[in-house]
Amino acid sequence: MFLSDLGGRPTIGTNRPQDLNIQTMRYSLGTGLKMSFSPCVALRANLTYARVTGNDKFTQNRERGMRNLNFFFPIINTSLLLEFSPGESKRLYMFAGAEVFYYEPKTYLGSSKYRSRDYGTEGQYFIPGKAPYRPTAVIFPFELGYKIK
Repeated sequence: MFLSDLGGRPTIGTNRPQDLNIQTMRYSLGTGLKMSFSPCVALRANLTYARVTGNDKFTQNRERGMRNLNFFFPIINTSLLLEFSPGESKRLYMFAGAEVFYYEPKTYLGSSKYRSRDYGTEGQYFIPGKAPYRPTAVIFPFELGYKIK
């Protein structure tokens, strides 16, 4: 699910649930593997593919409809996480690791497809010294939690 000012309700755009467009919701697929080294320590590897879209053609807002913006892109995410569950109950847990994700926003104009990054949609070619965004990023997740059974 993606919330933005593209599409949405017949009001000024927000990134709140009222701008959710059921028509632009797409899928996410994922798989993972967990390998336990002991009752307390495990290594997790995950791979996820998601498709994200937004489109002004589904709005009832006149201004946004006339703007006629749209986008779509895949997100490919892979992670490697070390999980630790101390104690006998295994309710307390923590994990940390690294993730890498790839995304390449695109848009249609008529029947032609364009890569948004090539056109500086984040202001890269208008602001001196601002480089184009990279299609990959690294994340370092950390979580501490307690499972309620």
